[in-house]
Amino acid sequence: MTLLELVTYLRKSILDDVGGTSVDWSSLTEDNVASDQLRWSNEELTRFINEAQNRVCLDALAIKDSTTFSISVTTGIASYSLDSRIIQIKGIYLDSTGKELIEQEYEDLYSRQNWRTVTGTPTHYMIDIDTGKIQLYPKPEADDTINIVAYRLPLTQLDWELSEIQSSELRLEYQIPMLNWAAYLAYQKDEANTFDPQRATYFRQLYSADFTYNSPYSDIRRRRSSNRPIGYGGI
Repeated sequence: MTLLELVTYLRKSILDDVGGTSVDWSSLTEDNVASDQLRWSNEELTRFINEAQNRVCLDALAIKDSTTFSISVTTGIASYSLDSRIIQIKGIYLDSTGKELIEQEYEDLYSRQNWRTVTGTPTHYMIDIDTGKIQLYPKPEADDTINIVAYRLPLTQLDWELSEIQSSELRLEYQIPMLNWAAYLAYQKDEANTFDPQRATYFRQLYSADFTYNSPYSDIRRRRSSNRPIGYGGI
């Protein structure tokens, strides 16, 4: 669905916020005084939908990517920054050999003397959750490339100015259910005609029924979660 279709559904079918039958809400901007007829601007709803997409990616591991994240490896350099949009690494492959690198904990190497200075063809990697970096072992003795298969956040955030041409990256089956999270955020807006804790709780519960605990989408996530999450991408 395009962003315009998502906002239309959110306004008409969930929030009931179209400003009356004579209001062309899709033409109103955040700076337009006429937007006072609406409880939420189009730009606000776009921000809420972006947050909802991120939440679904975190809760359901909704986007798997095997083509975006490659890192050029330089001889003698073992540590590299990971893209902040990566939620969880599923596999890392060395371009020169085609072999998958094995994930290892830093503690597993502490007993090996001078492990940080050992050179060779990388066979293992460690993730530093605090810094968002990946460490290769042994230290590469030649230039190479590592290709990363990962679950990630959307590559680009939705922008209301592109609402008619920009679409969600999520699979269609996720897009309507994720709008319940957008509605939850909308009813937390701290203004008299929008702040409604009871409605916010209601929509959060609807979202949770689809994407957390024993929901069908959470079952999908559990099947995909054989690797340790990065823990720093997203919300």
